[in-house]
Amino acid sequence: AEGSNPGGGKPASPTCDGSTVAGVGIRKAGQIFMGGLNLKTTPWTHAKARAATVRVAAMSYARSCVELRAVKAAWSAINVPAAAGEPVCEWTEGVRYVAGDLVRYLGHVYRCRQDHPALRGWEPPAVPALWELQS
Repeated sequence: AEGSNPGGGKPASPTCDGSTVAGVGIRKAGQIFMGGLNLKTTPWTHAKARAATVRVAAMSYARSCVELRAVKAAWSAINVPAAAGEPVCEWTEGVRYVAGDLVRYLGHVYRCRQDHPALRGWEPPAVPALWELQS
């Protein structure tokens, strides 16, 4: 909920891969976690928990990549890798994208090449300097 370096005198939480993970806040983290538990199947594995919580974050916060990015990063930080076909954000004007983000735009998936805000006219197919077509 608070990320790997919460501040305010709270202890840091080291990650397996040494990365820093941003928090999404206790309310959003709780909603994503509970939503993931509601999708629980048997047998329940870390990979299935990742898939469920990533799916919930993508559905619940479709207009913002922040939550989806944080959930994916948290699982990767404890060595639970992404599976093929993991949900990606829809490209949305006004969102701040970071290098490596995957977005869907008009049925295609693009990878962000560099950090930038999404502005009208900067849609993925229009600015190949910012976006690389993936599929």
